[in-house]
Amino acid sequence: MKESSTENKYSIHSNHLQRLSIRLLHDYELVKRLYSGEEIELFGLQITEEQLSWLLTVDIRRWHLDQERAHRSLEGLLSQCPVSTWISLSVHGSLCSSAEGLTWLLTFYQSPSFHRCISQRGYLVDALNDWLIDECSTKVARQNKDHAFQHELSLELMSIDQAVVSMKRVTLSTSQPVTALPRLDDKMRVTLPHSSILFRGHQGSAQRYLDIYLTAQDQIHQYGKSALFRGVLNLDFPLGQPCLILIEHTQTGVSVEELSSGLADVLLIAEQHGSIADLKDLLSKSEINGQE
Repeated sequence: MKESSTENKYSIHSNHLQRLSIRLLHDYELVKRLYSGEEIELFGLQITEEQLSWLLTVDIRRWHLDQERAHRSLEGLLSQCPVSTWISLSVHGSLCSSAEGLTWLLTFYQSPSFHRCISQRGYLVDALNDWLIDECSTKVARQNKDHAFQHELSLELMSIDQAVVSMKRVTLSTSQPVTALPRLDDKMRVTLPHSSILFRGHQGSAQRYLDIYLTAQDQIHQYGKSALFRGVLNLDFPLGQPCLILIEHTQTGVSVEELSSGLADVLLIAEQHGSIADLKDLLSKSEINGQE
């Protein structure tokens, strides 16, 4: 039993050292702080001073041999969250399609968001999205109130992008299609499929998101993943009335759709695990389009 426990302890430390090594390979500033004797944030990694000293036996120059590592990582991430990336570059103005824009994006690998993500085994694209949203919020907050619309719309579109990325990871059901409806009891509960979420947004946001997303994909196809997006987006649009947006992972990809009020009411019952009786009551009082 003791032997198994010891093996498990060494396995934990080995994994944690590996995660710290990944951080060091992407952030040479962290390497320099570590080698100069500064205390570094471990973000929950269980590493002793003795184990840290093992890393210091490596020639410091070896951590920076592959200077394109972060560039390659970023290249893959940009195609996963193109809307958030383009909006952030646009909010910062001159960063679109410029060397300054790439330099700014690469500072993500020196951020607490990146280091926390690697240390805690999170999804890197989620960490990048969180970082972009924080950076966008900080930038717009410094501007005057004339940019309030830009701030609200930017954050909403970036949050939709974040939800789309999350939905892409959902495993679709492989169950056989239903050929006959079961007998429904009024007490039975209804629920949304695990591959669907209801996003609280505003009218027009879903279409603006899709417009930016499709244009970004065209640019990625034309210029390659490593090319920054061309042109500063116009984000000075007032938000419409509140509405629900259905974000759904289907066999053909992730769809983003603004819901009519009637369909939104139906899906809200499912989201809240309402009963068949609740659904019948709603349908008897509403005028929902049959096709919906």
